Formats: sequence, structure tokens, C-alpha cells
Amino acid sequence: MDKINIISRFLKENVPVYFSNNLLFEKEETEKGLNICFSTKKRTRRICFRFIEKKVTGEEINLFLINIQKFPFKTANDSMFLDEYLKKMKVINEENFSLNNFNGEFENRLKSFFQYLHEIIDNYAADVLFGDKWENMPINWDPYK
Repeated sequence: MDKINIISRFLKENVPVYFSNNLLFEKEETEKGLNICFSTKKRTRRICFRFIEKKVTGEEINLFLINIQKFPFKTANDSMFLDEYLKKMKVINEENFSLNNFNGEFENRLKSFFQYLHEIIDNYAADVLFGDKWENMPINWDPYK
């Protein structure tokens, strides 16, 4: 099974735990990677996962950009990258969410990453994801270029 299908299946099975009713699922494959988003209007939030594969000095890098948006999405201030928010809260130091930071074959790294992500969201970002809190975050696009 290719990585795109593995990720799609994995996200469908694991992310809905954060959203209770009226779950909307969107999937888009692009030349730069895969975008998968989940949203509910009841919670007034949308979370998007962009999976990117790239080669850096001969090494394959697999990473996720995770974006949270609030509805109605009107300006850039209605969107934040999860890692930037967590860095501001002094929870993480990493520039991005790289699967290369986890051991094993691709599916095992994916599973470990999402266990890590669930823990981080549960402890530090659930209030943002569930619509109880919002912080306007300046967007630093340099790590994502």
C-alpha cells in the first residue's frame, strides 16, 4: 500500500476522535503532497494535515504541516500552524512534525507520530481545537518553503 493510502486510512481512523458530530472529511492530492482536512461547524474549527515528502541531501524527509483554522475563515489571523502555536507555548522546539524523528517502518513511524500528536493536543491544544480559545499567531513561512 502506498504512503498516501496509508495516511488517508490512518487519519480517517484516528483523527475523528477529536470531533464528535457532523464530521466533514476532505482529501486532496497535489504535486507537493497530500492534504487531508477534518472539520465541524458545531465546533467552529477545521484541522488540516499536509503530508510532504522531499529529499534533502539524499535523505527522504517525511513531514506533516498541521494547520488549525477557525470558522468563518476570513483572514490569515483565522489560521495557525500547530507547531508554531506549541513553540510559542514553549511545548516543543522542533521546526516541524517530521516522521523521521520516529523509529521503524513507515506505518510504525506514522503510528508513533500520531500517538505523540494526540498527547500534545490533549495536553496543550485541545482548547484551541475545540473552539474554547484562539490566539492570533504570526505566520513564519520560512520552514515551510
